[in-house]
Amino acid sequence: MTANLFVRSSAFQLLGGFDLQFDRPHFREDTDLGWRLMEVGMVPYAKEVRVFHPALPRSEERESAATRAKFFEKDALLYKKHPERYRELFFIECQFEHTPAFIEHLMIGFANHQMEMPDWMQATLKSSELK
Repeated sequence: MTANLFVRSSAFQLLGGFDLQFDRPHFREDTDLGWRLMEVGMVPYAKEVRVFHPALPRSEERESAATRAKFFEKDALLYKKHPERYRELFFIECQFEHTPAFIEHLMIGFANHQMEMPDWMQATLKSSELK
């Protein structure tokens, strides 16, 4: 989860900022921006930086598992833009193993973008459903 991010204005402008296709709900826009930044230069991590990020009020409507599962419809777009990097993320996060309705919403995302799910993903999801 990105709670803070420092990017030079020139780099942000060069890339056109966040891709608004990831909006409503906003999800994976930070990952997309980070990966696009990595294509044009080094993206350092500054461990000495401290940021105060005040807690926001939580709501059942926004934070429920059912609502959050819908966010994964954006994964199809992330895959479309960055297929190799997304494949790596897919296996690091393993959302298909522990997030209820992940597979359902991932499939909706692929349908919404009129995309075929890659064979490796179909095979992984099928084997995870069998467990």
